[in-house]
Amino acid sequence: MKKYLLPQSWLSFAYYVRSICLGLLMASLPIGIYWSFWLAPVDVTQGEIYRLIYVHVPAAFLSLGVYVVMSVLAFVFLTWRLKFCDLVCRSIAPTGWFLCALALITGSVWGKSTWGTYWIWDARLTSQLVLLIFYSIFYLLTKNQGRVSTVAGYVFLLLGLVDVPIIHYSVNWWNTLHQGTTVFAKHEAIHSTMWYPLMLMILNFVLIVLVLGSSRFLRLVSK
Repeated sequence: MKKYLLPQSWLSFAYYVRSICLGLLMASLPIGIYWSFWLAPVDVTQGEIYRLIYVHVPAAFLSLGVYVVMSVLAFVFLTWRLKFCDLVCRSIAPTGWFLCALALITGSVWGKSTWGTYWIWDARLTSQLVLLIFYSIFYLLTKNQGRVSTVAGYVFLLLGLVDVPIIHYSVNWWNTLHQGTTVFAKHEAIHSTMWYPLMLMILNFVLIVLVLGSSRFLRLVSK
């Protein structure tokens, strides 16, 4: 059983994940881009700028998803000191950081068009920025792999988990400028001609996370 917890035992699996996901991504991403930015109809209110939704929403959604996965791995690592969990966590952290930053950047550009400003201290925007800070703290503390700094990095990572539900429910808990739930709303908040390409782009972003994460895992294990 112990051998299956060794990082080296997962090398072949990581190669398969990277190869399969890369193949799917190469086939799916061009379709998703063409469908989202050319075939999907123009929003009657916002015009073409709404197409940022096909980057902004997947980036924001996956930035939270990656952080939750990292938090689970952090808990297991702090409890049982499994090197495998440490490597997987550090493998997906840079991608999670990038997605979090991408969500903030695309949101700011979108905000300039709809709100007239790139930034306001809105509950959703501010809590997303806090998540980026927690991502950054984790990366900086675990970069050199010192025992004390690594443990501190995982502790901070778990503390940041509190921010995830705040980001998700901020539009319901407070009166914010950010629009409410759209993608998974119980009512029809987005037309199907816009919703389906959005789902495909979310899938593409999941594949990107898996490709980049498995590639970094292979590099870390090979060091």
